[in-house]
Amino acid sequence: MDRLENLTRREKERLAEFVREAIYLTEEENAAIEHQIPMTQELFEQCVGHCVEIGAYFRLTCLLNEFSYFANEYVRKIEEEVADSDIEIPESTPEELEASWQRFRAKVKARYGEDVI
Repeated sequence: MDRLENLTRREKERLAEFVREAIYLTEEENAAIEHQIPMTQELFEQCVGHCVEIGAYFRLTCLLNEFSYFANEYVRKIEEEVADSDIEIPESTPEELEASWQRFRAKVKARYGEDVI
C-alpha cells in the first residue's frame, strides 16, 4: 500500500486509466493493442470509441499515433458522415485552428506530461 501512496499524481492517473482499460476493453481489443493479433479498422474504431468513453486519453493518443493509417480512414468516414448529414461545421481561420491545437496540447501535457504529445 505504501507504494501506491508514493506515486505521483500523474502516475496515479495513468494507473487508474490502465485499470479502466483492463476492465472495459475486450480481450480482443487488448490483444490487438498488444500486437498479439492484427489490428483491423473495425477493432481500431472500437478501441478509439471505448477509450473516449472511459477517458483513456493516453491510450487514445498512443492508438492514433501508432495506427495512423487506421486513424486516417476513421477521419475520412467521419467527414463523409458529416458531409451526408445536416450538420454544419463552422469554418475556422488557420490562426483559430492553431490556437485550438495549442490549447489542446497544453491540456494533454499538463495532464499526462511533456513526453506524450
